[in-house]
Amino acid sequence: MKEYGALALNTALCVLVPLLLMVLTSVLGPKRFSKPKAQPFETGFVLPYPKRSPYRPAFLLYGVLFVVFDMEIAFLYPWAVSFRFIGASGLFVLFFFLAILGFGLAYAWRKGALEWK
Repeated sequence: MKEYGALALNTALCVLVPLLLMVLTSVLGPKRFSKPKAQPFETGFVLPYPKRSPYRPAFLLYGVLFVVFDMEIAFLYPWAVSFRFIGASGLFVLFFFLAILGFGLAYAWRKGALEWK
């Protein structure tokens, strides 16, 4: 039961610190509001351009897919460096990992996530 003490303390801190910061901000923060500051943009300036972004949401999807498949390299490099020591079981794990990535790529491709529309 002792080994769960650190976990309980960490969980309590992760919950209490943000709550404490939100309470302190609302109590100690400035209470002056103006009409421009109350707008959702919260800078006090009127935007010189329309609030709609000229970028399509597809760019976000491309970025997320790039990060996912780019992180593959971060996992493959240590595997390649330690291949002599992990042997055949490491090879099986690599093929399993690449199969999961392949299924993810096939799914994204089939759903049309990779098409430039």
